[in-house]
Amino acid sequence: PRDPATAVLLEDLCCTLVAVARERPLAADAPATAEACIERLLVHRLACTAAATHSELVNSVPRRHVEHTEFDAVLARLAVYNPPRGLQQGTYAIRAETWALFDPAYPYLSRAELHRALERWQQTVRKAGDGSSVPPPPPPSPLPRGL
Repeated sequence: PRDPATAVLLEDLCCTLVAVARERPLAADAPATAEACIERLLVHRLACTAAATHSELVNSVPRRHVEHTEFDAVLARLAVYNPPRGLQQGTYAIRAETWALFDPAYPYLSRAELHRALERWQQTVRKAGDGSSVPPPPPPSPLPRGL
């Protein structure tokens, strides 16, 4: 399209269609466990921030997930806890191996959050040197058959 506004609308439409197609199988399959939902939410929240306090993470996740008995266990599995220093609170940072669970097509990330997350992944790879200890974010999964 020659009109820039139309091009932007078409791009947004395509992004929305991909998001719907990717989320539909998750809803149609066997119900996801609460732990799997918590994991998915936390992976993407952790990917967007360099370091987040427990309070910041709790405020970014729906209350029903925060109140789940496994919330802190899932958080501990996905993140490294950095204890408080001086007057600063303790923070959580994504583990290098947790990047393997990151989905660049996760529909609940804004463009700015996705950009930050991908920059953080690149920084993690550079810190690791050869990048062998940091798995790449997976490519978007294929669309379900019949779409």
